[in-house]
Amino acid sequence: MLETAPLVAIDRTPLRPWLPPSDSGRDRILDAFEQAIVLHGVQAASFARIAQEGGFHRSLIQHHFQTREHLVKACVTRVVDVYLAKLSWLTHLDPPEACASRLTRLQAWLLAPYGEAGPPREARVVDAFVALATQEPHVREELARLYQGFAEVMSDALAACHPEAPDALRDEVSWGLVALAFGRATFDTMGLGAARGAMAVRAAEALLDELRES
Repeated sequence: MLETAPLVAIDRTPLRPWLPPSDSGRDRILDAFEQAIVLHGVQAASFARIAQEGGFHRSLIQHHFQTREHLVKACVTRVVDVYLAKLSWLTHLDPPEACASRLTRLQAWLLAPYGEAGPPREARVVDAFVALATQEPHVREELARLYQGFAEVMSDALAACHPEAPDALRDEVSWGLVALAFGRATFDTMGLGAARGAMAVRAAEALLDELRES
């Protein structure tokens, strides 16, 4: 891959109230690790490559994380924390009674196509970690926390907007929306043009129609 410029990352500034305390030194290393993952893959993102991406000596990585296993765990945990914080931020932009606007806002974020800069760095890192989920228990657990968090937030929003719908149906629709969101994101990361169209939005509306008609 010829891409060398820093990839666009999710802005963590408005998310700070929902993020755990961070350390600038560790964050600098994790930023470089994410960049190296996207450019070279998880397995090929060596300490040397991470140091090159971040412009520091590889000994700094060992000082903060000691082992590659600790580094991987910290990276996937931070990515999940950022996404869940973004969800919390979005749900707090509207008052609790404004369930319709909150659901619209969440749905728009989940299904919107990426801009010219492409997927944010964190989205590409999630895609890379999915391939490790079957071999790395911590990666699997953290990705499950991510997907479960998305489904719970969507289920809460649907419950507020469609209180008459059965709980089981709301849960099914929530997981369907999560599947659409992450499937669309994966396709968009790969540059598949059809994923940038309106098909995911139409599929989401079909799922929501089930709630409206229940």
